[in-house]
Amino acid sequence: MKRITISEVAGEVESSRGPAEICAVAEASFDEGQSRLIVQLDCSLRSASLTQPEEPFREDWLPAREILRETVSLEDVCALTREIFQSWIHKVRQSAANVAVAM
Repeated sequence: MKRITISEVAGEVESSRGPAEICAVAEASFDEGQSRLIVQLDCSLRSASLTQPEEPFREDWLPAREILRETVSLEDVCALTREIFQSWIHKVRQSAANVAVAM
């Protein structure tokens, strides 16, 4: 089973706990026998303050976790995982932008 993890800090926001970084992650696993790619997408916040613990937390405006399943060849696993992650991080950033406009 092949595994890929992609993570990125998608920006910073003012959260209920103060300044926070938005963290997005994709965890993919590929079953070669079934040509099945499963990508688990998630996001969370962590304090941007050096005096606060880096314990991740969620706010209601963050997109809900998602799991995608695709049939794909081994050669396309990395490219498709990156493509799915780019779409996910765009969604996460858009949610943050909508919150910033509402404040």
